[in-house]
Amino acid sequence: MRSLRSINLLILIIITVWSLAGANLSKAADLAENDPPVETLITDLHNDDYYTQLNAMRALVKNGKSSVQPLIEELKDDDTRVRMLAAEALGKIGDVKALRNLLYFLQDEDIMMRISVISAIGELRSESAVNPLLKIMQDDNWEVRKSVVEALGNIGDNRAVKPLIGMLEDENSKVRSSAASSLHKITSRDFGADHVKWQQWFYGK
Repeated sequence: MRSLRSINLLILIIITVWSLAGANLSKAADLAENDPPVETLITDLHNDDYYTQLNAMRALVKNGKSSVQPLIEELKDDDTRVRMLAAEALGKIGDVKALRNLLYFLQDEDIMMRISVISAIGELRSESAVNPLLKIMQDDNWEVRKSVVEALGNIGDNRAVKPLIGMLEDENSKVRSSAASSLHKITSRDFGADHVKWQQWFYGK
């Protein structure tokens, strides 16, 4: 009798586990079906409400590579905020397919767009972006210079070391601080923002 009860209990447990597993799979399928398509999210990216735009951007990032080409198209939009969100999303997705298109906007007339693009390029961490970034390192706007310095630190290419040492003499303290941080990332050395010590290390003195 006790053995029969044990068997019945075991059968009940198995049935319960299978039922829960089936319910979870069904719930996951429903959630997948309810995920807005990329086209809808792109439309939401144009919404007047910033939080709707932000949520759309995050969902596009979650979708990954399927969002890349539509986001590349949004870089050309007339609305700067849409373009900035598209650039940010492309950086977070991290697909180097977007690099060529992002590089095109390094000379954009809108400073905030340029900063968004530079940050996105830094997140892609492609060595192909080093030279284009070095060309705009001496931009008149300190926020642009700071973004370039940070992007080079994220990429981590040794070609940026000497130019970054030079940026330790920038007139803006935030740029100098970011240059020191990027140098540390690339070299694993830590001389703070001391330009002289970095130069002595670089030239082996």
